[in-house]
Amino acid sequence: ILLLVKKYHDTHCTDKEVLITIQKAIDASPELRSKKALIETFIAGINDVDDVMVEWHDYVAEERERQLMEIVTTEKLKEAGTAQAFPSWETERERWLACMDDELTCDLYLRENGKVRPAWAAPDDLWKQESRAFYREEEKNRRFFPHLSAYDHKQLSGLTHFEVLEHLGKRAVFDYTQRDPVTGNAGMRVI
Repeated sequence: ILLLVKKYHDTHCTDKEVLITIQKAIDASPELRSKKALIETFIAGINDVDDVMVEWHDYVAEERERQLMEIVTTEKLKEAGTAQAFPSWETERERWLACMDDELTCDLYLRENGKVRPAWAAPDDLWKQESRAFYREEEKNRRFFPHLSAYDHKQLSGLTHFEVLEHLGKRAVFDYTQRDPVTGNAGMRVI
């Protein structure tokens, strides 16, 4: 949705087809229906923003804070105690940015088997041993790549990519021999 909003913003908010696509996507998703008003209000005010992603993040933070204060006032709660019950926005923002880094890394490796790590991705030194262990185990058991049984663990690591998506708490493997014929994306499995 945010990518569509960015596309709409990049057309100087004139491409009504993108706006219709956004509305259809929101209506089609049960998870997004409850956030429809939030998204529509954000879209209505994006004419003069520079970075849609950062602006969305800040907008959600402001709305969350406003709604929390509304609850505090309506329910006559103690503001200090209520604020402690919810994590600080800076902590949430840092976690969101870290997860976004993982998502970008995942998106990159879906498209290409890059030999150079992108600048935003966490250094892979931390889990190189885990990656090696994964490929050695895969060479023995062929749990994820049975179609590549003719290859040893070193060759497997050249045809595929193992990635730790640390902030998402997941491990993923990308198979470049099983690309989607429509999108060209690598096959991906979360392990």
